[in-house]
Amino acid sequence: MYKIGIIGLGLMGGSLAKAFSKVKEVDKIIAYDVNKTSLDKVKKDGYAEPTNIIDDSFKELDFVFICTPVNTIYEYTKKL
Repeated sequence: MYKIGIIGLGLMGGSLAKAFSKVKEVDKIIAYDVNKTSLDKVKKDGYAEPTNIIDDSFKELDFVFICTPVNTIYEYTKKL
């Protein structure tokens, strides 16, 4: 079973989260975003665990997809 993290819940990240939620081999999805509206939608729809912090829970993941603007990827990589 896979554990997946998604950073950024825009068009690409949100689509990945929804798609992975339908894959039976994926048992956990953590979805990070700074936008409260995006996190509220994830929580309401229930396809991932929403969070607004990158913490130790990301260490246990098998894959992390960074779906943010290119100029922010380096900062998120450092946090991970």
